[in-house]
Amino acid sequence: MARKKNEHTERDQPAYHEESFKQKKPNELIKYILSREGWIIEIEGGKRGGKDVYGIYAWSQYLMVTPDKEHLVLGKTLEHAIVTVLKSQGFGLYYCIPSGEFTRESISGGATRGVFKFKDAYDVEKIIYFYGNEKREDNTKFKGFTLGSVYINEGNEQHINGIREAKERTNAGKWPRIIITQNPKSASHVFYREFEAPLLYTPEENMLIESIKSRFLDEFEKDKEEMLAQMEKEKKQKVRSFLANRGVKSSDQLPAKERRKLLGQVRDLKEMWAKKIRGIQVKKYTDDYADPDNKSFNKVHSASFQLLVNYKEQYDNPNEVPNGLEFAYFHFTHDDNLSMSDADRSRVDRTYDKKSPSYKRDIRGERATVDNAIFPTFNEDNIYDYDPNYKEMTRVLGVDVGYDHPFGALDSYIDKNNVLWIDNELFIIPSDEKEKANNVEYIKRLKELINSQCDGAYSRVRVDPSAKGFINQCISSGVLAMKAKNKVRNHRPEEVSESDTTNDKKIVGINLVREGFRLKGIMIRKRCVNLIKEIQGYSFDGKKLELGIETPLKINDDLVDPLRYIVNSEIGYVAKWERGVEKDVEEGQKGILEQTLRKENERQQQAKLVEQILGEFKKGNGNNPNSGYLF
Repeated sequence: MARKKNEHTERDQPAYHEESFKQKKPNELIKYILSREGWIIEIEGGKRGGKDVYGIYAWSQYLMVTPDKEHLVLGKTLEHAIVTVLKSQGFGLYYCIPSGEFTRESISGGATRGVFKFKDAYDVEKIIYFYGNEKREDNTKFKGFTLGSVYINEGNEQHINGIREAKERTNAGKWPRIIITQNPKSASHVFYREFEAPLLYTPEENMLIESIKSRFLDEFEKDKEEMLAQMEKEKKQKVRSFLANRGVKSSDQLPAKERRKLLGQVRDLKEMWAKKIRGIQVKKYTDDYADPDNKSFNKVHSASFQLLVNYKEQYDNPNEVPNGLEFAYFHFTHDDNLSMSDADRSRVDRTYDKKSPSYKRDIRGERATVDNAIFPTFNEDNIYDYDPNYKEMTRVLGVDVGYDHPFGALDSYIDKNNVLWIDNELFIIPSDEKEKANNVEYIKRLKELINSQCDGAYSRVRVDPSAKGFINQCISSGVLAMKAKNKVRNHRPEEVSESDTTNDKKIVGINLVREGFRLKGIMIRKRCVNLIKEIQGYSFDGKKLELGIETPLKINDDLVDPLRYIVNSEIGYVAKWERGVEKDVEEGQKGILEQTLRKENERQQQAKLVEQILGEFKKGNGNNPNSGYLF
């Protein structure tokens, strides 16, 4: 399709395919952004999927009619924001709003920002600021702003602080919008866990929404109809008064500038009434049925009823990401890019192994495990969803203490064949419960996990060996905690220890866990959703891996670490899984094995002795958990 020259400038208009906006997915996206529904829009998918083409087009249409005057673009850096959103290879704001002008401004501290100014459909001047958001403190650059909308390119590659700040800055907007475009990362990425997850609604919450709609929608529509009638009455009065003051009988007789002024006043009136309608909360109709103990009910109870009216639980996407009342997820691949022919798509596909995680992630837009995955041996065969006979097994828990990162604990069972069954998880994000980010609360929650199974019976709790204070406080509180082993051998007891001599605490035991997944020596219960996400997303630093250095990225490992602690401390070497029960050991090796088992029995006897001493210690201190430390 040939490019057209805009009548106001010499810039080319974007060369959209003539069928682009007739497709279902782009249509749904544009309709949602231009509606009064929701707040945060996430556009994710594969490379060449047209995410920014559709996203910037829809945003530019919104910018021409929203009453909010100040807006924001965030890129990884300022230059990244300019290249991907302002220009975007001829599809950016610079071309979608060709009357606008872009300049650079110096701000405090010697930094620079971009500024794009333009006039909207009502002749109102608007401004869009451009900033980079790669560093922890970049959010301070736009603190204090009141924004109508924010467009964020490659959101999951930007710093989470800036994205949170953008959310806060649009809180007071008249028609708030946050549009985030990105290629997918692994499912355990911090963006999904800390920003996206709280916005999603569960199947139970969606059922509640449908129930409320079916019961109270007619009442809401009646109230809304009355308010719209009052708005229409006020609009007619405003138009009559405006025309009378200018001595004309019809808006057609007004000069263009005055006509735009009238349209602006009518728009402001409509926005005022739209805000009143959005201010009608669900609780106006459901107060008599309120259940203060039901978290799902309380979440919906305070929402605007208008959000329920056209709410859709989920748009079609392979990542099965649901929507929320304030959130919508859209997914695109190169199948949705009409500027590509079938031959173009086939050529791209041929450069990938279609079974590889890279193809799933880069082309199909799936949140697949990455190529530099630390645990590529983990698959669906390592996941179970039934109740084994845990009473015949040894119960051990693992803990990674977190204060500036999540606290993670795992509840595991070891059977007679040394298969490790991870039954449950405890995952606490301190930022969600700031007043509870301390040892007292963590130990309380850990005890609840312990008492949830086997009448509270367990053997021991393996803790991050550097958390000495937490271990002491656990023991004082009646929890049998001990340091996890951060050394591991990957060889049989009778072999020379040459297999794994690393002392690097970041990677020790990784090979052992990897082999455990391969040999089906480690099984994860399906309900351990956070652990499964972490395992699938746990990866080496790609740049260092190219140099032959295996260094895990120290993010999203708050449950993987407790898994390593349990495996290192309780399993210890691969042979336990390879041979199952130790009776299969050759006769000539039995002496060495018996010596190893003897040491293990001695260790268990010591653990029982510590438990006995602990009981006596508690009696002598009147069961006061704060009366002192055992050591």
